[in-house]
Amino acid sequence: MIWRRFFHRARRDAELARDIEFHLEAETDDNIARGMPADVAREHARSKFGNTALIREEVHRMNGLPFFETLWQDGLYGLRQLRRSAGFTAVTTITLALGIGATTAIFSVVNMVLLRPLPYRDAGRLAWVTERFAASWGPGGVLGPDFVEWLHQNQAFQQIEGFDSRDPGTSLSGAGEPMPVRVTEVTAGFFSMLGLQPIAGRSFTGDDGKRVQQHVLLISENLWQSQFERSPTVLGRTVRLDNSAYTVIGVMPHVDYPQADVWIPMVLNSALFSPQSRPLALVSVIGRLKPNITFSQAETDLWLITHRIDWEYPAQIVRSRDRHVELVSLHELLVRNVRSLLLTLLGAVGFVFLIACANVANLSLARAAARYREFAIRGTLGAGRLRLVRQLLTESLLLAVIGSVLGLLCGLWSVRLLGRMIPPGLPDHITLDPRILGFALGITILATLVFGLSPALAASRPEVIETLKIGGLRSGTGRGAHHLGNVLVVSEIALSLVLLIGAGLLTRSFVRLTKVQLGFNPDHVLTGQVLRPMTNGFQTSSQVAFFNEVLSHIRALPGVKDAGAVDRPPLSACAGGAVRPRAAATDIQPLCTTTISPEYFRTIGIPVLEGRSFSDHDSSEGLPVVILNRLLAREAFGDRDPIGQQIGMYGLNGLSWRTVVGVVAIAKNSTLEQEPWPEIFVPYPQALLPLSANFVLRTEGNPSAFAGLLRDAVQAVDRNQSVSNIQTLDEVLAASFAPQWFRMLVLGLFALLALMLAAIGIFGVMAYSVSQRTHEIGVRVALGAKPRDILSLAVGQGMTVASIGLGVGIIGSVGLTHFLSGFLYEVKPTDLLTFMTAVGLLTGTALLACYLPARKAARVDPLAALRDE
Repeated sequence: MIWRRFFHRARRDAELARDIEFHLEAETDDNIARGMPADVAREHARSKFGNTALIREEVHRMNGLPFFETLWQDGLYGLRQLRRSAGFTAVTTITLALGIGATTAIFSVVNMVLLRPLPYRDAGRLAWVTERFAASWGPGGVLGPDFVEWLHQNQAFQQIEGFDSRDPGTSLSGAGEPMPVRVTEVTAGFFSMLGLQPIAGRSFTGDDGKRVQQHVLLISENLWQSQFERSPTVLGRTVRLDNSAYTVIGVMPHVDYPQADVWIPMVLNSALFSPQSRPLALVSVIGRLKPNITFSQAETDLWLITHRIDWEYPAQIVRSRDRHVELVSLHELLVRNVRSLLLTLLGAVGFVFLIACANVANLSLARAAARYREFAIRGTLGAGRLRLVRQLLTESLLLAVIGSVLGLLCGLWSVRLLGRMIPPGLPDHITLDPRILGFALGITILATLVFGLSPALAASRPEVIETLKIGGLRSGTGRGAHHLGNVLVVSEIALSLVLLIGAGLLTRSFVRLTKVQLGFNPDHVLTGQVLRPMTNGFQTSSQVAFFNEVLSHIRALPGVKDAGAVDRPPLSACAGGAVRPRAAATDIQPLCTTTISPEYFRTIGIPVLEGRSFSDHDSSEGLPVVILNRLLAREAFGDRDPIGQQIGMYGLNGLSWRTVVGVVAIAKNSTLEQEPWPEIFVPYPQALLPLSANFVLRTEGNPSAFAGLLRDAVQAVDRNQSVSNIQTLDEVLAASFAPQWFRMLVLGLFALLALMLAAIGIFGVMAYSVSQRTHEIGVRVALGAKPRDILSLAVGQGMTVASIGLGVGIIGSVGLTHFLSGFLYEVKPTDLLTFMTAVGLLTGTALLACYLPARKAARVDPLAALRDE
């Protein structure tokens, strides 16, 4: 039996060798007849048929080998084939790497923001609670008296807690140089409701929230690391917040919301939270719902409590009809501002991933056509259809693995790049989630195998005798594979056009935004914020005196042309409100209410059109005055002269009347995208609560050089006072442009990547088509067709497919670009110029991708094409 098997294999090997040598000699003779030297002719024959020695060795070794050993041999042979086709391997693996890298990076951001649950105990039952007020009050939290009553009377919550976040600017001293920190007041049970425990020390107790107790605070882990080097001696240490001493009792881990450097206990037993007093305090509220209680049921429960408060205390200024209770999940609160942006980017990167997969399929089809003669020879040497399919799928799997490894590296690089470009509102520290990477790799391998299966099946059934007789490239891999390639190209072009149009719309929007009229002059202007403490209650005079003294020191600095103060930075959110002209019966709302010093308009460059600016005579004892911007003056008084007119503002005592002394030009007073709001300006001495000031300096030289001098000027008045948010107005504008820049840049990169992949896909299909029609082209040339005729035929075939893709893409873009409408500034989602530009760019790219293989087809030698016939 052993000897019989040995002689059988020996006879089979001899037959294989004879077949190989026969075909090699025939091809070599043809090459010599074409004028090649003998050694070159034989080498050319071996390269055309593939490495036939390797084929013979592979066929010999595969017969009777175990499955895994056969698979190993498939892998080794596949690696040799990929190395021989270096161009195909490089383009395919780079395509896969780009698709995997971009997809995993964007999906990591989406996972961190939208999909990952909050790191709190049973976070699904955490609800953010607010009261929506009439426009005269604006949204801003929950009235203090309402919150106190909710604590004792609600039936819907297991626990309900409040907090109040201050703007960055509170000064922390006692830990080195004074520094600005974010301070949040929280009720005693706030952290226990979230399920958070201190890293060191203890949390707040009910006694900490009483006015008579010693001041205590908790610090964040980041502050513990940066200022105290994680020293355990920080517990019990005394530090100062502004002018008040506090004892550190614990260190809290990272808290997603509300973020803070320092937490202090909220005092609820003051007059500010009493239902008998005027409702001045506003509190942010988070509650944990009881099991099986819905959000609507909780809203109803809280509204009934507020309604009872109105009946029990009829002297309240704000009635229940002026507000309603609203509940949203805490997770929804944190993601709703960025959800549409992230979903848009996720859709865009999904398009890129699909284009990458389609490209791999197209390249596989083109390569299968080029290897058709090799498959025929392998068939004559005994390789069955299943063996050929398995070999091609093994090569596809190898490509997927190599592309996946490169995709991992590309994903890590993309995550770092996104971390540098990320705008405010998104996490600034992004990590590549292993689960997402594993998912992307699995999908890539599956897609590569599926897309590799079609050309494998088509190429594994060659007409052996016909192929060997005519040279192997006429029959190709079948009409079905050709149609599949065209469908894939149509899909690539359509998806690419959608991305190009989207990127074009965002680019035009960004350009329009950069040319918007600001209404003020940002050149050579520096701003810095100071938040004054409430250590002595609401003493407007002491706050104003502090601001005025700081301004005097700033103006004395060499190189400072002028200086002023405003309660909110330029291009920041407006403090909403309402006003009522004396002769009107209804309010004008919404509008911006801004507190300024007399020099503010002159410093920032807003011209006074009528009347005058504020002066030092507009004190707290003087006549209450205001200045309007042109928009509010027109709405309030129409064609009448506004100077000297009376306008009412809402305050603690209801409606108070003020005299209009000036009108200024309209300037951007909220975001760059929004149209300017009506705005009313109040002098600092006559403001209700002038607790903060943003000092504005116009300098002769580089404003950034004055940052240290600004700190010195503030600390010359109060050495424990810190200055935060020191930046030039140019930096403020750059920060305002950041979200639009990020959207435009990321979507533009995806669009360029899609354009490149589409060009590769078109080129692959055209090269495949030319290889299929070499014999036909030779016949046409032999019958008198000129090169330009062949060029026109090949280019026309490719552009027909491209035109179908463009048509599908235009239809898809009209349906999908309306999702971008919320991101566009003065640009319509169906902007004709953008559509025409994108179509023209993609058409030019497709034309170039068709021209290169078409030019090769036009240069076909008819004698070489017809020789095998």
